[in-house]
Amino acid sequence: AGWVGFTLFAGLVTLFAEELFFRGWLLQWLQTRMRLNAAIVMQALLFTVLQGLAAFLLPPLQGMLYGVVYSFLAIGLIGGWAAAKTQSIWPSLVSATV
Repeated sequence: AGWVGFTLFAGLVTLFAEELFFRGWLLQWLQTRMRLNAAIVMQALLFTVLQGLAAFLLPPLQGMLYGVVYSFLAIGLIGGWAAAKTQSIWPSLVSATV
């Protein structure tokens, strides 16, 4: 019951706010000002900068992997691409939760 509650809270409250802002509002706002690919990269970079604060708390190799692989590539770029193609934050929200 504890893990289920934690997953629901982390996925549907904390991560939902991040996805709503970065892959929802920010990505759409950037798309009105630049090409789609540039908007996806820009929101991924901004997301990674903020996630970099958590990466500094990890050992150097883990911090780099967290920042580059998870934050920038997996959640930032791929999540941004999925959000742009589906016009929904749900694909990136589900993948970030898992």
